[in-house]
Amino acid sequence: MSDEQWQFEVPLNTHSIGLSQDMLQITELIDSLGNLYKPITWEGDGPGGHHREGVLIFSPFNPVPDSIE
Repeated sequence: MSDEQWQFEVPLNTHSIGLSQDMLQITELIDSLGNLYKPITWEGDGPGGHHREGVLIFSPFNPVPDSIE
């Protein structure tokens, strides 16, 4: 993570359903104060298939929270 952006590597694997979700629409983080953060971009595999991986990128949190989920 940097001061400019927070990056999270995300591997997805399944054999029961296709991974067709829009990662920007279905992802959110919540900090220890209840603030909600949406990613600014997804750099990775496109929708579909049973294996996807990429990086979700968020603007930096300021101040840095005690925890995020």
